[in-house]
Amino acid sequence: MDLVAAPSVAAVAGDEARRKEMVERMFKVAFWCVQELPEARPPIGMVVKMLEGEMDIAPPVNPFQLMMMPSIVMIPWTLTATSGGSGNGASVNVISEELDLHAVI
Repeated sequence: MDLVAAPSVAAVAGDEARRKEMVERMFKVAFWCVQELPEARPPIGMVVKMLEGEMDIAPPVNPFQLMMMPSIVMIPWTLTATSGGSGNGASVNVISEELDLHAVI
């Protein structure tokens, strides 16, 4: 029967720190890769270098910032809905005609 030596406390702590660094690196690269705008995403060659630790990773920007619309953007929709009609559903038609979703998203 072979006995396996238990790792030292320092080795376990060093291994844990290395794993934490690797996970942090993977998350940073992942956030760069899911950017809304394709030109903001890194090329695959750079992704490999970042994951392998050959290059530093700049802090990624929020990849979901286009999904988090400021409240100012929503105000015109509310104003159009409340001031656009006589209460017979005309305001809903005004919103659908004036709102260009592709410009917002």
